[in-house]
Amino acid sequence: MPVYSLHDLNQHIRATVEDTYPEAIWVRAEIAGFNLNTFSGHCYLELSDGQGQQAKAKAMIWKKTYEVLQSKFRIQTGTQLEKGLRVQLLVKVEFNVQYGLSLVVWDIDASYTMGDLAIRKAEVVNRLKKDGIVEQNKQIRPAFPSQRTAVISSPTAAGLEDFQQHILQNEYGFAFSLTLFPAQMQGKDAGVSIASAFDEIRKQKAAFDLVVLIRGGGSSLDLQIFDEYEAAAAICECPLPVFTGIGHERDESVCDLVAHSHFKTPTAVAHHLIDLFLEADSQVVDLVQTMAQNMSWMVRKQEQEFENASFRIYRKIGDHIQKEKQLFQSILHQTIRVSSQQVYRNETELDSIEKHIRLVNPQNILRLGYARIFQDGNRKKSKSEINEQVPVTIQFQDGTLLTKTKS
Repeated sequence: MPVYSLHDLNQHIRATVEDTYPEAIWVRAEIAGFNLNTFSGHCYLELSDGQGQQAKAKAMIWKKTYEVLQSKFRIQTGTQLEKGLRVQLLVKVEFNVQYGLSLVVWDIDASYTMGDLAIRKAEVVNRLKKDGIVEQNKQIRPAFPSQRTAVISSPTAAGLEDFQQHILQNEYGFAFSLTLFPAQMQGKDAGVSIASAFDEIRKQKAAFDLVVLIRGGGSSLDLQIFDEYEAAAAICECPLPVFTGIGHERDESVCDLVAHSHFKTPTAVAHHLIDLFLEADSQVVDLVQTMAQNMSWMVRKQEQEFENASFRIYRKIGDHIQKEKQLFQSILHQTIRVSSQQVYRNETELDSIEKHIRLVNPQNILRLGYARIFQDGNRKKSKSEINEQVPVTIQFQDGTLLTKTKS
């Protein structure tokens, strides 16, 4: 068995590689490491299969090639070559006797990266649909207007500062209450961080009218977190309406698709909230005017009804007074008639009594020849009442006579 020196072995491997891969080939991989040498301008990559990194390889892009490819990739995808992207590269397989195997990148197929991102995005949307929550947040009716706002953002984000400045210093003087729930807006843990912020808001849901998720722009790779399931599902299951202002001008993210309302920038979200307040303010003014008009109309109507009721009352009172007057006159006439009859009967009865009195008047009786006997000043009606020992006085029509009695 022959024995090779390391140099001879590497020479043999290089020859084998050159014979096997005489031309450039297309390779699909994930950028697991990215390093741009600021001094030389060369770019060094670490590629992996992205499936547990069972396969790895080093690659490099020469300075001139890197400048061309980076510009091309940015124009076509809206982002730049970065760690975490899945790419399809045209590479020349080379084996250096001193440094070993290396892949030299000549070109990149941006459509593959875009297609991969679209596939991932579609998978998340389908998962949300399967869970039955993709439209859940859109069905929540926002408070009108919304003043108490929970804000999910990085505390250092420029978009947060723009949002706060526009909404808190609005020219109309509308009062808004903003409460920040800090979260990572990029990095592999960003989706979980955003979901945790939504969990905190859920615990305090009674204190807020809505949630605003804002970022303020970034590369497409940075914004991929808004296509992840964790962040999107947290929005779907949020008990409050969610407005997004992520700050990108290209395609909508999954978070945008499932949110109640989405806007291109944080500033646009602020303008929308202010517009809602303006609309509410206008409705209040219109309502006050309408109420004032209705009140004025109701007052006029009540005055008219009062006047009509007063007229009816006066008329009824007049009719009642007239009826009572007629009844009184009728009773008076009847009373006078009855009284006259009673007076007449009384007069007749008095005349009869008077005649009877005249008939029984002692003077009239004495004129008929009768006399009255008195003893001791008392009139005597029978013999048994007279004391024979005492004189008696006899009264006649024309005088009296004092005489003694005999047995």
